[in-house]
Amino acid sequence: MMELSREFGMHFQTVRAHLRRRGVDLRTDHPGLLPVQIAEAVGLYRSGHSSYDLAMRYGVDRSTVTKYLKRAGVQLRSHPGKRLI
Repeated sequence: MMELSREFGMHFQTVRAHLRRRGVDLRTDHPGLLPVQIAEAVGLYRSGHSSYDLAMRYGVDRSTVTKYLKRAGVQLRSHPGKRLI
């Protein structure tokens, strides 16, 4: 799905939705991130990459990335434009 999202310039969730509408069986047992990817993601996030950037890089949902970052003890930044009440 990540290759298709890059090729067609759309979010991987959009690609997933198109495939589901066409009856394509999708894997539901995504393993998440490998330990080497988690370490890399921590470094990239700390160097300024967003959780969205990392989600696109690894082909997972942003919530998956933030879950692994939190488990690694990373202090998450607020989202640009996010309202704090």
